[in-house]
Amino acid sequence: MNKIILTLLLALCINFVNGATLQGNIYDFELDSISDVLITVDSTPKQSMVSTDSMYSFELTPGTYTLTAQQLVGNITIASTTEQIEIEQEGTFRLDLILFPELEDAPEDINLNDLDETNNLKYYILIGFNLILIVLLILFFKKKKSKKEIILEKDEADIVLDFIKKNNNRTTQKDIRKSLAMSEAKLSLIITELEHKNLIEKIKKGRSNVIILKK
Repeated sequence: MNKIILTLLLALCINFVNGATLQGNIYDFELDSISDVLITVDSTPKQSMVSTDSMYSFELTPGTYTLTAQQLVGNITIASTTEQIEIEQEGTFRLDLILFPELEDAPEDINLNDLDETNNLKYYILIGFNLILIVLLILFFKKKKSKKEIILEKDEADIVLDFIKKNNNRTTQKDIRKSLAMSEAKLSLIITELEHKNLIEKIKKGRSNVIILKK
């Protein structure tokens, strides 16, 4: 009996040591903060919360997860997003969420044979406009999907450190993102990781962050 209790306590201690915190803010398509958002993560067991202050936070162990956020009005989802993230070590990581409007149901098919000749042109224009809109939406969400998976890789953290060193140990987060062509979400995770390792210091200055390499 004592061995079983000791084993359970050891497992709990390991999970605690290897724990990581994932947190961030929630924005709508126009980058305004939004609340009353249902957020779920497919951890074991599954975790979920309703954000009332435009922020969220989950405690996770290292692994790969799918994070889903839904803005609800009644039982109807008006905006949502799904993010894939891989956490490789303990620490505090930041991932801001941007929710995109849900697509409305596609219009019913139109039988042009049943239309009056005087209205044919209007319906041709309507169909053409809908086709263009659908193509634009497909291209937009395809581009968004290609940026969803965020993986923290050691070599990317080293690249960020090298960039800071080449800029006299001091630069801005904006310059890092532009020069290294990284997404804002991925760079935020890397900056948080480097801060946790006490390799850099982040100073808020106006609307930007100044990143300083610690000696």
